[in-house]
Amino acid sequence: MIVVIPTFILVVVAMSMVMNTEEKSISPLLRPQDEKDKESSQFASSHFPPSRNHEKVVDIDNRFTDLTGNQGGAWTAETHLSSYGFNADWGLMEYLESSCRDIENSRIPEGEAKWTQYRHEDPLHRLNGWWKSPKPAYINCRVLEIGCGVGVYVDMFKKERSKKKRKVFGIEPNPMGGTFNRGNQGPEQLAIDILSYDGDITQLAKSIRDEKLGGAYFDLIYSIEVFEHLPLDRHEDGVRFMAALARDGTKLVFGAAKKGQDGIGHIGPRSRSSYEEIMARHKFIKDDEETGKATGMMQEFNHRQNTNVYYYVDKTEGKTFTAAVA
Repeated sequence: MIVVIPTFILVVVAMSMVMNTEEKSISPLLRPQDEKDKESSQFASSHFPPSRNHEKVVDIDNRFTDLTGNQGGAWTAETHLSSYGFNADWGLMEYLESSCRDIENSRIPEGEAKWTQYRHEDPLHRLNGWWKSPKPAYINCRVLEIGCGVGVYVDMFKKERSKKKRKVFGIEPNPMGGTFNRGNQGPEQLAIDILSYDGDITQLAKSIRDEKLGGAYFDLIYSIEVFEHLPLDRHEDGVRFMAALARDGTKLVFGAAKKGQDGIGHIGPRSRSSYEEIMARHKFIKDDEETGKATGMMQEFNHRQNTNVYYYVDKTEGKTFTAAVA
């Protein structure tokens, strides 16, 4: 007996065989990526220390309710990466770096090469706009980040070898590892918990200046979306601490979550105007022009909403304040 198989069935079977063959040929190509993922996981485990407390995902929405710092206070590297990833705002990075360049240029004597952008007659030349550095000795900005997390922003200040003389520090209570293990080639973490400090907060600031800067002050201080993790009654202490680290003309780039802004560990949200009042009490005066410039460069919505730029103005010294930091 001859069995006649309809043509469309033969076509379906043939297509199925081809697809299975393709799957078998493609699958081995995917295996190296699986191995890379494992290597990446092992790399993260070796470079970022485990948290002090057990941390886990507790529901299908991937909301982390058992993270260190979930109820406010200090975070671990795991909390930072699990909650928000590296959370880099490229516009904010460029504004901070440009602030450093301006500060360094202000110190370079006339006649000496300063930070300048390369210009070529060919508008499509790939180095157009590249920042040409001055002598390494002049690349010496003193920078502090309050609440540096895993070090995404502080690392940027030391990225090129020419920037190794910069003094760049990040405050984060729990050890972060990673980029902070690069010695002079990277930033330095100060594992300080302001909330647990019992003494005069200004003396803590002085000890940092004496030990890390030889008694000098910071040129640039910034803190982005950190103070909402502190109790409201400790915000003034935080600002007092920053003021004790600043000299006349120090730039402060500051933003923190406002009331109603959702986030993990937000226990002390405050309005921007309220922060401006606290800052003014401690000689940080808002600069509207710089604030507009900074927020216009930022890519992250909350950063644009919440951030102000201030300058520390020590009127008791009788100095004239200018945005061009001396």
